[in-house]
Amino acid sequence: MAKRNVFKRTAAVLIAAVLLFITLAPSAFAESYEDEYRFTNWAVEVTANSDRSYDVTETIDAWFDLPSHGITRDIPLYGAAEEFTIENVTVDGDNFDYDGFGNIRIGDADTEITGAHRYVIHYTLSHYADNEPDADYFYFNIIGTGVDTVIENWSARITLPAAASVEEYKVTGGSYGSNDDFDCESSLNGSVLTLESKTALAPYEGVTVNAKLNEGAFGDAVVWQPPIRINDLKVDVIINEYGEATVTETYAATINEACYFDKYSCLDNYQGGDESIKPMYVFEIHPDGREGFVSEDRNSNGISFEEGDVGKTLSFKFVYAYKTNIKTPPQYFQFILSENDKEASYENISVNIVAPFEIEEGFIDLGGAMANSGEDSTVNISGKRATVSVSGTLTEATERVLKIGFGDAAFVRRASAADTVLPVILGIVLFLVVLFAFVFFPERKIAPMVRFEPPAGMDPAEMGMLIDGKVSNDDVVSLIYYWASHGHLKISMSEDDDFTLYKLSVLDPLHKAYEHKMFKTLWETGENDVVTKEQLEDTFYTAVGETITDIDKLFSGQYRIQREGSGIIAFLAMLFAVGICVMASLFATSKYSFWGVGDVGVMMLVIVTGIWLSSLFGRIAWQRWKPLGGGTKASLVIAAVLSALTAFLFIRSFGGGSLSVSAAVLSVVFTIAACVAAPFLKKRTDYGMAALEA
Repeated sequence: MAKRNVFKRTAAVLIAAVLLFITLAPSAFAESYEDEYRFTNWAVEVTANSDRSYDVTETIDAWFDLPSHGITRDIPLYGAAEEFTIENVTVDGDNFDYDGFGNIRIGDADTEITGAHRYVIHYTLSHYADNEPDADYFYFNIIGTGVDTVIENWSARITLPAAASVEEYKVTGGSYGSNDDFDCESSLNGSVLTLESKTALAPYEGVTVNAKLNEGAFGDAVVWQPPIRINDLKVDVIINEYGEATVTETYAATINEACYFDKYSCLDNYQGGDESIKPMYVFEIHPDGREGFVSEDRNSNGISFEEGDVGKTLSFKFVYAYKTNIKTPPQYFQFILSENDKEASYENISVNIVAPFEIEEGFIDLGGAMANSGEDSTVNISGKRATVSVSGTLTEATERVLKIGFGDAAFVRRASAADTVLPVILGIVLFLVVLFAFVFFPERKIAPMVRFEPPAGMDPAEMGMLIDGKVSNDDVVSLIYYWASHGHLKISMSEDDDFTLYKLSVLDPLHKAYEHKMFKTLWETGENDVVTKEQLEDTFYTAVGETITDIDKLFSGQYRIQREGSGIIAFLAMLFAVGICVMASLFATSKYSFWGVGDVGVMMLVIVTGIWLSSLFGRIAWQRWKPLGGGTKASLVIAAVLSALTAFLFIRSFGGGSLSVSAAVLSVVFTIAACVAAPFLKKRTDYGMAALEA
């Protein structure tokens, strides 16, 4: 029973830690409100005009289980391949507020609705002409993925322009990002496409239709005129063995209107994301000598074009360098060749890459565009070089991403000051600890004498203080055996390591006051001068703690065993060594890539703090449960779990960084060695030495 209780407590601690982690972890699930309201029917009428504008009417039947002031309708301002504008927003019979960015709040703050209510919403989506040479496309989100409750039934009636003929269409649906075919009733009658649900839509599920039409179906659509047309973009990239890249982008562009061209960094790390990238410098070269703008975070840069530039074809250049934290394997560089903004269109892009290793693969990601935009793209790889060409107009909201892979190639890290400074500082700390512990303040050696009984006038607990300089739980519990040897109690052990104590007599006056106090407490939870292990394990630890305090008071003043302050010095030395390593790791992990020690810093932090915590909790568990049996296993369980977590974090964290592995290992070794040597700074008093020799 006692063992089960011990492990119950251990399990409770571990479960509490897991629950705390789950509580603090960010939720991966969006909140839904299907218990508060739902949509019983959602009908959409769309009239697609020849200018590629869509007149939309949504008739939405809602049912409110709880009183509500209304609903919010969020209409995205972009689709998978392009952006558009929302105009002519109205709502029949209800107050509404439209923010101009796709959010329509419908309802009245002074009126609550319960039960059924119908909402009728009108708006127009305006699109530019698409850039597809062989076909026109109708792409429309019938229901977006932002609806936070159930839609029991839905339908859509889409009327296409009179000149349109549908070559093919596809209906997709599901949660955000899904491209899966969606099962619904559909029919096409001339230029009218009708869709109807078969099953309900769960919260945050949507439906999209994409129809390929004949070229000219949207013959009156306005052609998008970008502020800047990039006629030619040449990108030269030189990557060295340290994972550093210098990028030069040379533009030839026609300026259609005064604007600011914001060029985000085109180099990215495919695995590490923006946390692995740090631009070192950015320069622009403009024909009339004007300098561009560099943002404070150095992640973007741009240049302004004024009214006097309109109609001109200008050349300008961006040059920047990156230091990256490439991890292996695999290793990728990712280049954003064109971005999904409305500032510019791109006609021709060419890229020349020179690398220190064999380039194994290269491909272009179309960045979400659904249809062929008319461009041709090629990637040619020859050894350590790669050339890329992309031709054809890249429209608004179109992103082209080039990914270059190096396979198992290992970039060489450049040595940093941290490789030397951190191990040297920790080595000095270790040297000083050893110097003061064993050279400046050595303790004289004593010749131990084998004795089977404590010195006269001392009990086993006091001997524990004499030998170790402190009293442990084991020392105090040994008093029970001491009293049994004096005939004051009897111990009966069972096969399952449980025990029962039988009181035979009170302690005689020769025993110390704290012994009488503890002996009296020993029998308070039992009956008829008999007490069991189970009765003691939840209360007796208090008496053990009080006895330790009483013994500490005896060995004070002229009877001190250890020199005053030496224990604090030992602790501070240990804390200083660990603190330097931990603070260096924390500082390093707050930096990006080669600027700090990166992931190796995390590794050092985890190892050192993991060893510290494992030792701390293991010792606490030992002292708490060992005197009552089962403590060894409980201590090992806690220490093993903490060590396993440490190993897990180590494996997850280690993957490269700017502190060399040898420097990290030396730093950790020096820290642990300093922690091991620090207890030797505790020195015994003359009384402590004499008492030990007695």
